[in-house]
Amino acid sequence: YTMLGYEPYEMPASRETWKNLLHPDDREKTVSYVDEQIRQKKSWSLEFRLRAKDGNYKWIHGRGKVSEWDEDGNPNRRTGTHKHITERKEAENTLIESEKRFRMLAENMPILINAYDNDGKFTFWNKECERVTGYSSDEIIGNPNAFKLLYPDQEYFHSLMAEWEKKPVFRGWDMVLTSKDGIEKTVSWYNISDRFPVPNWKTWAIGVDLTDRKKAENRLLRRFKYEEALERCSKTLLSDQPVKH
Repeated sequence: YTMLGYEPYEMPASRETWKNLLHPDDREKTVSYVDEQIRQKKSWSLEFRLRAKDGNYKWIHGRGKVSEWDEDGNPNRRTGTHKHITERKEAENTLIESEKRFRMLAENMPILINAYDNDGKFTFWNKECERVTGYSSDEIIGNPNAFKLLYPDQEYFHSLMAEWEKKPVFRGWDMVLTSKDGIEKTVSWYNISDRFPVPNWKTWAIGVDLTDRKKAENRLLRRFKYEEALERCSKTLLSDQPVKH
């Protein structure tokens, strides 16, 4: 236990010493796992925390096996190794916390954010995706038919897939999806996963709902065409009037 700051032979190298040094949150599951491996006469490999001499806990990767059994089949001698892995675990925990913060931010952003895995299944579907489409993350994530729900027109869907194969990285690509209530929504998508890769996301994209803007643009276009037609009609009527002398 010198790696924990104890002097050689300061305490007996026994099972009880090891159990007493285990972190309270690790003790039950760690001891149960090792005992089960011994019962099945298998070796063990696991990570746990042990109390150092200064009172702090250090992460350890422990490996071991029973090297000698008594006549009744009980373990008589255990051999193994302990490796200090605190720095690695702290780095892993920092990364995990960073990913949690990123996911929390992405989950609550006022833009659509989704991600896919290597099989083309959604792995992330934020709240704005739920709001715009009406489909919850439970209905979309991992669902092999998710794209069919969002793009029920198969001809349109296949045209999108064909275009996607040609340009897997895209900016400002307007797609028309169908929400759960059957309303078509126009979303402009930006695939930025090439610039900002995220662990465990093969590709991801952000989207902006343009539906209201598109409706406003169509209203303006219709009004412009109406006024243009009215102007042409007025000119025609005026040109048909007799000239007064």
